[in-house]
Amino acid sequence: MDPLLVGIDFGTTNSSVAVLDPVQNRVHMKRLDEGETPYLIRTILSKGTEGDWIIGNQAAALGKLRDRSVLSLKTELRRSPDFSLRVDGQDVPLVECISRFLMELLDEAGIPEPESIDRLALSVPVNYDDRRKAIMEQAAVNIGVEPSRIWFLDEPVSVLWDCRIIPSRYALVFDFGGGTLDMAIMDKEASEKHRQAIVHHPYFDPDDNDSNRYHGKVVTKLGLDLGGDDLDDCLVKLFVERGKAQGNPVCDSIALELFEDPERLHKLKSHPQYTFYHQMKSIAEQVKRRLSTEESVTVDVPPLMPGVDHGIKDVTITAEQFYLATEKPRETLMKGLTELARKFNEATRLTRRDIGAVLLSGGSSLVPFVPDVLEELFPNARIVWDEEHLQTRIARGNARYTRSEDEWIVGDVVNASIGIYNHAGKETIEIIAADDTYPIKKQKRVATTKPNQTKIEIAPMVKAQGSDRYEPLQKYGRPILWRMNIRAHPGTHDVNRLTITYAIDKSQRLRVSAYDNLFKSEVGVEEVELADSGWNVRLDRK
Repeated sequence: MDPLLVGIDFGTTNSSVAVLDPVQNRVHMKRLDEGETPYLIRTILSKGTEGDWIIGNQAAALGKLRDRSVLSLKTELRRSPDFSLRVDGQDVPLVECISRFLMELLDEAGIPEPESIDRLALSVPVNYDDRRKAIMEQAAVNIGVEPSRIWFLDEPVSVLWDCRIIPSRYALVFDFGGGTLDMAIMDKEASEKHRQAIVHHPYFDPDDNDSNRYHGKVVTKLGLDLGGDDLDDCLVKLFVERGKAQGNPVCDSIALELFEDPERLHKLKSHPQYTFYHQMKSIAEQVKRRLSTEESVTVDVPPLMPGVDHGIKDVTITAEQFYLATEKPRETLMKGLTELARKFNEATRLTRRDIGAVLLSGGSSLVPFVPDVLEELFPNARIVWDEEHLQTRIARGNARYTRSEDEWIVGDVVNASIGIYNHAGKETIEIIAADDTYPIKKQKRVATTKPNQTKIEIAPMVKAQGSDRYEPLQKYGRPILWRMNIRAHPGTHDVNRLTITYAIDKSQRLRVSAYDNLFKSEVGVEEVELADSGWNVRLDRK
């Protein structure tokens, strides 16, 4: 029986599921819904009044189940891993909410038994930390997927795994989704390691272009908390302004300053008694799509609170007005692209003019001004998109990623430094560098410090993208350490006593193992979660 290889795109707005046929190396998107986008379903979770869990039903989530719904699980995960849904007098933690969603999602995809999955690839935004990855992993484990079968990869790298043709040596992936913008620049130059990995694959056919796409390595990548939702907010603000001009009482009650305060705006969006914001957002999404092909769009906004107002009539939005209204998101976009170009120059001594292609992905990548901005910043690049797969590219790439443990069509970089805290020197020693490429295997010797020592503890540290300091590595909201119980020996300061191996394979999960050089034996490594009071390292800037 062929292995079941599954890729899931857990998106801010929509989610999708793809399955790879390992023999024919073909991806099959799973039908999840009806209508124009059958392979996409809203990342909405609701608990029915009978206790059943429902996904993707926006009408119910904005109607009778409003106070029993999460309108975007990924948004809540990005904002705070401590989020919980209060329903039926109980708090449902975010990890359980995601588990419920994944279970229903796979059932809709015709995979009712997740434990039958041989490999599951989940993509994450570039700037996700280990705690958010741990929540995603635990959510999948909760529904029966073995931890060793869960693989992670960054969203722009997922796009590269699915692209058949890269029309330039240096290509920029521009994945603009509902909540995040994730970018990566790849060097398509072939490397021996990547070539050999594919040649040794049992299903490799040198004459099949679908098996042998390309060889390359990610040079740099960057993630921004900027997405289509931010553009929708700008359009909603325009609707409110037009409503104020028409004397709409609901719009009159909304202070425009609200749109400058993300926390206050989120409270309005998530308020269980008010759904008018999401009514306007739904119309904003339609306007945004139409403006990608039309110069102006006119819509009527229905009553925001029936019985209180009569809606907003004849709202016309031109492409120019949309451009001006999105000034702040565009500034954030430009700063991000400039920073990415700087990192590219730092790594290669090349400039943005050396980028020969921009690969678009995500539903927000075709909003009117995006291609213009990209053409301005990357004048020699060809803008490439596949409209059929624009919103399913990540799920497809995830599925392809699962094919083999040894296949590295795209060499990816860690993008975060990982170190261990040295209590004696009050400093962090780097073990894995941010520009190290998967797969990674590093070794370091650890000494005993006193006679008859029976325990060694290592405090892992991480320096995230864009940060100038190390922080304790966290997984479930608390710092962790690695503990090794060793056999007692009267010797002390044996600098060669233990060899610690730090490895990251294709699952992108850090694995730590230890070997006792004195007693010639493996040593178990226990991961321990600490209380805040048990963490006493001094944070440094090294």
